[in-house]
Amino acid sequence: MLATSLQGPKASTSTHQSSASSSRDHRRFVAIATRLPRRLQAVLALALVLLVWRTAKHPQASTSTLGTRRAPSSSPTSEPRVRFAPTRPRPPSARVRFANGATQHLYPRPRGVAQHSHEPLWETSPVVRVDISLGASLRWAGDEGNGGVVERGRGDDCREGACDGWRSVRLEVDVETGLRQLRHADPAEPLVVELPSSAPVAPTDVTLVTQLSVSRLGRLDRLLAAWDGPVSAAIYLVDEADIATLSAHLSPTRLGSPDWHRVSFVVVKPDFSVAESALLERLRYPINRLRNLALSAAPSPYTLVIDVDFVPSPNLHSVLVERGVPLIGRAQHSSLGARSPTLRPVAVVVPTFALSSAFDGAYPNSTAELEALFMADPPVASLTDANAGHGPTLPSLLFSLSRTSSSSSPSSRVPPSASPDPSHSYELCYEPQWEPYYLVSRASHPLYDERFTDQGGDKQAHALVLNALGFEFRAVLGDAWVVHPPKVDRDEEAWPAARLVQRHGRPERAAAADEAALELGEAAEQDDGDEEEGHFNLAAQRDQSRFRYFEDFLPEMERTWGSNVRWPRGCGASVVGGGRSFGRARAGSMFGL
Repeated sequence: MLATSLQGPKASTSTHQSSASSSRDHRRFVAIATRLPRRLQAVLALALVLLVWRTAKHPQASTSTLGTRRAPSSSPTSEPRVRFAPTRPRPPSARVRFANGATQHLYPRPRGVAQHSHEPLWETSPVVRVDISLGASLRWAGDEGNGGVVERGRGDDCREGACDGWRSVRLEVDVETGLRQLRHADPAEPLVVELPSSAPVAPTDVTLVTQLSVSRLGRLDRLLAAWDGPVSAAIYLVDEADIATLSAHLSPTRLGSPDWHRVSFVVVKPDFSVAESALLERLRYPINRLRNLALSAAPSPYTLVIDVDFVPSPNLHSVLVERGVPLIGRAQHSSLGARSPTLRPVAVVVPTFALSSAFDGAYPNSTAELEALFMADPPVASLTDANAGHGPTLPSLLFSLSRTSSSSSPSSRVPPSASPDPSHSYELCYEPQWEPYYLVSRASHPLYDERFTDQGGDKQAHALVLNALGFEFRAVLGDAWVVHPPKVDRDEEAWPAARLVQRHGRPERAAAADEAALELGEAAEQDDGDEEEGHFNLAAQRDQSRFRYFEDFLPEMERTWGSNVRWPRGCGASVVGGGRSFGRARAGSMFGL
């Protein structure tokens, strides 16, 4: 009564009209309900009771219906919003600064342009400073036929007129320069060197994005032998000795091969100081930060983020270009879809398998060969996690539908909701704790949450973000999968925390840091050697000082996107109704309760 009197006459009239209208609607509903047969009245009453109960328990879910594609909750929150990958990589650059205040921006010579040609300086005013990216050097030439090279920290300050007489310049980028700069840098200064590939990239190309430490360089070689498209790799240096190891591996002979021309590098040097905080920080492998750096350096419009441990199927790149990219570029209800991939958020899932110790070293060349390994007794190929991890990818559909799509008559055993479409794919539904690998357009690719380190929750969190954004998940048919070879080399498998700091000759003030590193290393080695529980880094999950999936990330997502954030938002009704369980709801029961 008090609130009404304070609203003024106009507001009070409006309130009374609204109340009267609501009262008439209520009487009309009661009149219609009383004329229904008793059985229908009972069903209606039950439905109302269930609706009220569901609204009270899951307020965000009350406005959605089973099987519809729902928009995420827009409730206000102070949590950080989703950040997306840049639409194109940032090229190395240099800025030449002149005495008159002008600045000339320089970039590496485009492909197809003579790489040894110089670019004339626009200004005749003297050069007073040069800003150059790490990994790059600036070669200059003067009027008198003289010339030289400057780079970051070496002649770029143009002291005492050292840059006078410049007339033309050329920006050069190479791995050797970048690694040398890291060797001579301040050990305590964190640095990132970005080195782009030199191979051409097609508009529909897919870049394989990965990350690794130097202990896994051999796996990068193996991956390059199986994948014939562009690659973007972020390499993490755990300690100073890793620079020399990486430099020896990236020899001129190896870098001169055509395979390595396809690779874009991001080399990450953390703080190498002996302080306890710096030691613990760098031993926590920044897996999602590395993924973001490699993703940002990818040269093509489409990306597939996988770990370096996996081996792609022989034709994976071509299958994804021919069948996966069209799924993203074709909008469902818009003729603009072919020109704007962001109009249809689709993640093309690549099925993931683990090979057992019985594997003889001959990787499968076709889906039929992979199925034979999967169906062997005992199995030679299996899902790395048949429940939440990769189970929702449904490899049985990959095998059965691949056979169906290659035959003239469809199999009656194929579920109608999963029958092959013109792009030879089948739809998948998001499930909680799912951690698939997928092809996504970089124009709509969310960045990974960099608060996750080491192993545990890092990929699950990203899949949940895609689900919250309403992404549709599909898997293509054909020879499109990745396999994880059996673990045989303990040193290669070890996480950086297991690489213990050498205690001999260390100052006493580093003793506490060494003890902490020892504990981290022993825990990581123990977890890594446990085949049954090795899928997660249990030490990291128990460490309350870390950012964790269930304790930190999931509550944050529920506050931001609603309590039903784990519902499969991008999934069609016919697929949701398959009887699988999704988060707090089971789709096969009445009203999805």
